[in-house]
Amino acid sequence: MKIQIVVARYKEPIDWLRQLSGDFSTIVYDKSRKTFHWPSRYTVRNLENKGREAHTYLHYMLHDYVPGKFDHIVLTQADPFEHSPDFLKLLDRSNRWQDIQPLTWGYKPLAGIPPRKILEREVSEFIGDCRIRTEPYSLHSWAPIGHVDPGAIDILRIYNEANGLEPGENICAHFLRKCGLEKLSREASDAHIGRFGYGAIFSVADKVLGDFVGSHRPQIEQMMEVSKQDHINAWMFERLWLHLMGVPFIRLPGWSA
Repeated sequence: MKIQIVVARYKEPIDWLRQLSGDFSTIVYDKSRKTFHWPSRYTVRNLENKGREAHTYLHYMLHDYVPGKFDHIVLTQADPFEHSPDFLKLLDRSNRWQDIQPLTWGYKPLAGIPPRKILEREVSEFIGDCRIRTEPYSLHSWAPIGHVDPGAIDILRIYNEANGLEPGENICAHFLRKCGLEKLSREASDAHIGRFGYGAIFSVADKVLGDFVGSHRPQIEQMMEVSKQDHINAWMFERLWLHLMGVPFIRLPGWSA
């Protein structure tokens, strides 16, 4: 299987890339504004330090993604291990990946975030002994369903204040409209719950990414601009990547959206 790894880097050490075999094609987007002597087998692009990994991923899709060249594309932060202790092992399990494959376990799982009880209980997404877990969250509050997340509370407050929204509004639908994704926004407005992988680290099959890029180039340009406009916008994308690629939102039966 041919795999490209897209790395969004600021100042993180990336010595782990040297552990990868030559079977992986690696492209690093560096936002540190420093000059490095990279190994020749890495492709390196220097980008402005705006928009976090969201801007990096979108830049790749718009400017460097080549449909049909790879079977899977892995999109990752430069330090994946805080969110995915088994990241390197997961790369070796690519034959068991789904077309849209989350590759993380938690925010700081070894420190109990999410809580240890949840991590111990929720093992259905593991690939063998490799730990994977997606987090269900409210499209209205941006908060996880099963535990308290102070960071999500801050995102909700800052986003609502910046956009003049009242508590209880579907901020997912609002943000997707801002990105020009009207169809996906309507789907979110009729739903209650989403799922995301912490750290925005995931793999996507070429056929899935190719369909998304091929039908959304103007929206990708718009999303790039949105990611740079406000730091809170860049954070919003973390919860949305799986849905952007095609994972459906969840509607609770009998509940008004």
